[in-house]
Amino acid sequence: MIAAVAAAAAVVAVIAAAVVAVAVATAEDAVVAVVAVATSGPSLRGRPDRVFVSVDESTGRSTISFHPPDVGSPILVEDDKTGVRAMKDATQISEKYPGCTVHGPHFHAARPPGRMKLRRKPPREGGGGNATEE
Repeated sequence: MIAAVAAAAAVVAVIAAAVVAVAVATAEDAVVAVVAVATSGPSLRGRPDRVFVSVDESTGRSTISFHPPDVGSPILVEDDKTGVRAMKDATQISEKYPGCTVHGPHFHAARPPGRMKLRRKPPREGGGGNATEE
């Protein structure tokens, strides 16, 4: 009985080690993929007219977006509170497309979590007010 428990524990340890190895390999592949995308630039589906850079000061994340929007998906740049890296990337993109202009960086702060957006109540049925029925 003790030998069976020890064997089961050994199998669990081997499986756990394999899962950790796969997770590390996947994380390394993801980092390589991100670096490859960052160095080769984004794949756009058309020619952008304008490139916008916005910086969320509360999260430190920059976003590069395009006009028209169907040209490409927005690109997120993590840990870029000043917008310098995003502006560099946006400038490189605009250099590939003559006439494309860069706008920004535009700084904003996200709405605090948990704060409700104010909404007006819908009007009452029957118009309310001082109307009298005859």
